[in-house]
Amino acid sequence: MKVDTNTLSSLLSCSANIRNFHKLWSILNIEAKYDIAGNKDTQANILATLSTEKNSSVRCKVASNPSTPIDILAKLSTDNNGYVRESVESNQSWINKL
Repeated sequence: MKVDTNTLSSLLSCSANIRNFHKLWSILNIEAKYDIAGNKDTQANILATLSTEKNSSVRCKVASNPSTPIDILAKLSTDNNGYVRESVESNQSWINKL
């Protein structure tokens, strides 16, 4: 059964217990993380977690999300992956900051 990204985001943001958060987070596959990273309604704390994901495609999606806070975009602007850096440079929030 596939759970929509808004439901996943809600579950993650409502997880009061940090252990439960990490348990839930660890079972998400890359596709789910990718979808959450691209959702404009994803909360900043979740985007911050996704911005450190090993998978560069997920980090690219965070970098291109217009809801990603500037401080996270600043960190991603120095990512070792060129596609992630390009995604930051194309993000309208980053462009407006400059």
